[in-house]
Amino acid sequence: MRKLTESKGITESSIKKSEHGSTVVLRIYNCTDLPRRNIVIELDDRFNTVDILDFKEEKIKNNDKVSFVGNKINIPLLKENEIITLGLGR
Repeated sequence: MRKLTESKGITESSIKKSEHGSTVVLRIYNCTDLPRRNIVIELDDRFNTVDILDFKEEKIKNNDKVSFVGNKINIPLLKENEIITLGLGR
């Protein structure tokens, strides 16, 4: 389904089907005490949209923390001990 680029201290903490429809929820966690930059997640072609979600799996309007080009999600900055929740759509 996807490939997380090698980035020390970055892990997929959860992947599951959304409680609200067909979206796949992916949580990425920076488990270090340092910020991490330029995290890239490569998706297969089943997904064509990415949204940032809150923990209730609702879209966050300000989506400037990630970019989605082609089949790659880029997270420019993940702060120390930060979790980001992404909604992958088809």
